[in-house]
Amino acid sequence: RSPHFKQPVSGGSSSRKLSFFITYYQKTPFTIVCPITSNKKGNIFEVLLPESDDEHKVQGVVLVHHVKSLDLMSRKRNVRVVDEAPNEVVQEVLNKLKPLIT
Repeated sequence: RSPHFKQPVSGGSSSRKLSFFITYYQKTPFTIVCPITSNKKGNIFEVLLPESDDEHKVQGVVLVHHVKSLDLMSRKRNVRVVDEAPNEVVQEVLNKLKPLIT
């Protein structure tokens, strides 16, 4: 499987769905997630997603500085893949994420 993709995760008691940029390594059950929002503020840790088109459904910005670690296996029935990030976006997210987690 691709090590990076976006997934919505249903929020506990809320009915709205949250989109996350996901990166994971199969050696651990934990997944590193960064939320996606449509509220662009120009922070240096934001990564702009491509405009919505036939190939990409999710748009907005990835908030790399809001990184979290989740056990998505325990939320398996509430998670689904909706889009895959282009390689350029993945690389930019990983480049900005690295100093925050190392």
